[in-house]
Formats: sequence, C-alpha cells, structure tokens
Amino acid sequence: MCWSGEASATLASIGVLSTAYAIYKKEPPVLWIALGYFSLMELLQAFTYSVINRCDLPSNQIATLFGYLHITFQPFFIFYLFAFFCTEARDHIKAIIQPKPDQPSKRFSARTPSLLWCLRAKAMSVGRK
Repeated sequence: MCWSGEASATLASIGVLSTAYAIYKKEPPVLWIALGYFSLMELLQAFTYSVINRCDLPSNQIATLFGYLHITFQPFFIFYLFAFFCTEARDHIKAIIQPKPDQPSKRFSARTPSLLWCLRAKAMSVGRK
C-alpha cells in the first residue's frame, strides 16, 4: 500500500493509462492483463484510504473483502507478468488461453517450461550475443 491515498490514485492512473497503451500497441495479453490487475489493486488501495479506521462502514468491509480476494489471486497475475519476459512460458500460456480450433487446449505437463528455468536462462544470456 502506498504512503497516501493520493499516491495510490496517481499510481492507479498511471497503471490504467499504461494498460490502455499496451492494449493499443497490441502487446500480448499476458502483459496488459497483469498491468490491469495491479492497476485495479492501486485503485482499491486509493479507495480504502477514504474509509480507513472506519470498520463499521459496509464500504470498508467490502473493500477489505476485495483486498483479500486480490491477495489470493495475486500470484497468478505475477506469473503472467513474469511470463511476458519469458517467451517459452508466454507461448505456453497463449496455447492455453487461445487454442487453435483444430487442436485441444494444452495443459501444464512435465514438459512445461518452468518460470524459474526461463528466468535463469534469460539471466545467463545477458551480455551474450
């Protein structure tokens, strides 16, 4: 959570604009879905500053519930964001989300590239030609 409601609102605005720009530039969905999710997080945090320490308000209770739900699903969207930088993982996610009409949807298997493997391979290739 940011240090103030104004900071959260500013980051939410930047995030929404970045998400819209990524969609406009036709970036892969794994990028703009993650950007949108975290922009909504900042928007939620900006709202919660207006009801902080007012536990009797239903809006505070609903915002708290949404905060818990956001934290619950956050690892999936972090994976989406990291998958943007690893082409093998991104291609696998694309095959799951948008399967070709003549092929069944791929599911994770023992041959699915690990996110850590992709990040390690990318880190090891930095500086190489």
